[in-house]
Amino acid sequence: MPLDASAYQQLIIGQVGDDAAGTLASQITTLWTANDNQTSVPVQALYVRRDAIDLMLARARQGADFTDPNGTEVKLDQLFEHLLKMRQAVQADIDRAVAAGLVTAAGSGAVGELTKTTPIAVDYPGQSDPSGRVYRGDPLRPRRRRP
Repeated sequence: MPLDASAYQQLIIGQVGDDAAGTLASQITTLWTANDNQTSVPVQALYVRRDAIDLMLARARQGADFTDPNGTEVKLDQLFEHLLKMRQAVQADIDRAVAAGLVTAAGSGAVGELTKTTPIAVDYPGQSDPSGRVYRGDPLRPRRRRP
């Protein structure tokens, strides 16, 4: 059974990891909505995970290194480096999805026949109308009729 949107959101929180303030959990629906223009839910989850990592990178940037009285050291540049590596891995997944055609880099294109064209203006008075139906091969114009 494929995952739905809320299951993907919980999975992303678990994969990226949240801080004590619950920053990611409070913003995950906003991130999900911001990426709802993707072709499928799994592709959307990739983009949301990348944005979630960016959010946590912004939070890690504000922190400071500290040493616990027990001698335990925590350096936030390690957390920052881990998040950067996670972001590179997710970006590689997105690039593979783009290469496989699951998502297009510039969005989806439209294919179809043009139904309206821009009229061409006459160059001088008295010239035949270049946009006239007789010159463009209009199938609805009777053949014996003159312009």
